[in-house]
Amino acid sequence: MSSRRKSDAGAALMAALIAAVAAVMLWKANEFSQFGSIFPRVTGGAMLLGSLFVLGRTLLGKGPDDAKGSSSGLLSSLALMVVMLVWILMLEVAGFTLASWVGFVALALIAGGERPSLRKAALYAVVGLVLVMALQLLFQQVLGVRLPAGVLLPALKF
Repeated sequence: MSSRRKSDAGAALMAALIAAVAAVMLWKANEFSQFGSIFPRVTGGAMLLGSLFVLGRTLLGKGPDDAKGSSSGLLSSLALMVVMLVWILMLEVAGFTLASWVGFVALALIAGGERPSLRKAALYAVVGLVLVMALQLLFQQVLGVRLPAGVLLPALKF
């Protein structure tokens, strides 16, 4: 016997906003070259599919049993969006490496939910640095994409 859960308005709102951002990404990807549009199309498509999936499950009341209250979920969602916005604004000043590393750690700490231990925070920092450096090498050395170097730490350019 399954019971229908109350839908989470905050999750539905965030999913709808992310779907809208993804739709704009897909539309704007047409302005790039065929090769240059691959990343925004893949990312935008994944965002759109994921957000529509979450939106559908949320509206059907099929969220997780242990979901926090709507206000807590909404605050976490808003915090995640604020971190992503700050990351975008930091790119030109701090550069890809520093901005992405700080953004990764902040997103991991917020998404983790509970207050993380110092050990877990350090693990996030190390994993984030390795992932960001690998992405930077991939984009710059393999794909030939110039990433923002920033004015704070120009020595992080490869």
